[in-house]
Amino acid sequence: MTRFALIADIHGNIRALDAVLADAERRAVEAIFDLGDSLQGPLEPAATADRLIERGIPSVLGNDDRAMLALPIRPEHHAWIAALPRTREPEPDILLFHGTPDSDLVYLLEDVQPDGVHLRKAAGVRELLGNNRHTLFGCGHSHLSRAVQAGTNVLVVNPGSVGLPAYRSNQPHPHSMEAGSPHARYAIVTRAANDWQVEHILVPYDYAAASRTATANGRPDWAERLLTGRV
Repeated sequence: MTRFALIADIHGNIRALDAVLADAERRAVEAIFDLGDSLQGPLEPAATADRLIERGIPSVLGNDDRAMLALPIRPEHHAWIAALPRTREPEPDILLFHGTPDSDLVYLLEDVQPDGVHLRKAAGVRELLGNNRHTLFGCGHSHLSRAVQAGTNVLVVNPGSVGLPAYRSNQPHPHSMEAGSPHARYAIVTRAANDWQVEHILVPYDYAAASRTATANGRPDWAERLLTGRV
């Protein structure tokens, strides 16, 4: 496998997902991997689950996926979520997960402090990677597109969020994550001779329609975030 796509944090946004899948197909990727938090939110979680299942896209379990298991969802969707692994190793030098290899609640690349969100130092990233000795790590969770060198021949890629470009959280400290535009985001990774090439891609889609769905489902905060990429 020399050229593949990473997607993450779809959050039930079927319009954004379909736009990303179509774009990835046009770019002739060999495979697509989903880094979790696929369904949760006020948009179209059932349609999103159906798309991922019918396409057979390998996914990992995210924190918001786990939360979905406590909700009244269709049995086939419950079974799909319950069977998701926390990590995937599509090739011996590639490891994929949602937050870190050991936790879907911890940001790998972002260090959240009372004064704001900072890029985590390389030593801190390596510590969170533990004893894993892969050369490419794929993570999501923060919704921010990044490619970070964490050591010699060690690259960490966050493809950004397909379906929710901004949000607020209170853990571990109150903070906001903002992409700054409403585009759906993903990444294409290509194996080079002794390294990895990464393309971060922004895909336009009908985010106004997604925003209207959020409004109709009682989430004006999501509606604004979907329109602007800001909180």
